[in-house]
Amino acid sequence: MLEHPTQLLTVAQVCSALQLSRGTVERLIRSGALPSVNVSTTNTRRAHRVRPADLAMFLMAHEETRHE
Repeated sequence: MLEHPTQLLTVAQVCSALQLSRGTVERLIRSGALPSVNVSTTNTRRAHRVRPADLAMFLMAHEETRHE
């Protein structure tokens, strides 16, 4: 077991950080553009969480393409 589990961000927290709608963030997750972890215990509902490092990489990648 992990001694210090990595903090995971909820979709709502990612929405707030990126100032995007829930639908947009969920679309980014479904498309694979924004990596996530499915923490759901059933197949009927997907509960995604995003690692802070993955969010940072997503932002860096999009910042680079914006300035090209």
